[in-house]
Amino acid sequence: MNKLKKIIECLKNPGLYKSYFYGVAPMFELMPLLKKISNINTLVDVGSNKGQFSVIARKFFPGVRIHSFEPQEDQLNIQKKVLGDYNIKYYNIALGNDEKTTKIYITKRKDSSSLLKPANIANEKYLVNATKIINLQKLNNIAILKEIERPSVLKLDVQGFELETLKGGDEIIDNFDYIIIEVSFIKIYENQVYANELYDFLNSKSFKLEAKCNFTMLDGKSFQEDLLFIKKKD
Repeated sequence: MNKLKKIIECLKNPGLYKSYFYGVAPMFELMPLLKKISNINTLVDVGSNKGQFSVIARKFFPGVRIHSFEPQEDQLNIQKKVLGDYNIKYYNIALGNDEKTTKIYITKRKDSSSLLKPANIANEKYLVNATKIINLQKLNNIAILKEIERPSVLKLDVQGFELETLKGGDEIIDNFDYIIIEVSFIKIYENQVYANELYDFLNSKSFKLEAKCNFTMLDGKSFQEDLLFIKKKD
């Protein structure tokens, strides 16, 4: 969905006026995945940026409890203005498979920033404007997530760092009923993982691929896509 269509949708929905005011474009393009989910009580939004996904998730599930993880403080502050304090907890940290301080590469378009250095890709939104030292933690060690109310969704959009984040949450991954994840088919960041590796990992953890949407191409090649995985029933 292009920018103009998103603005029109925001203006058609009074609950999204604040998103429009603060320049937060709800991720309407992920609605096909949300429509596959009957209900959720908890959303863990990792790589939440300005809250683009949480905004649309709250529209679908007004009572959802949100845990929002975003290492860029300026983006998290915008998110707080849009989503407020109701039923949401904010974490100004990155998630991975270690506990340490690390570097984030802040790109021209901040929702493309990553803990991985952008590769030589011909797209200016991946140009690095700055770097910053941030805190990295493991999902396993976020105590409140060990006893979350279900059904629950884990959403990951961490620009090539998805597998490290999942490995750092391997002890609590069974607490999630659904996982929504952005995958890449070509090299965007150094040392990133690709779609097949994430599929194999989630399959090994008893999650099955349920739906796909938002497929994009770059220079005639498969680029990125968003996937919904559902926990397999015993």
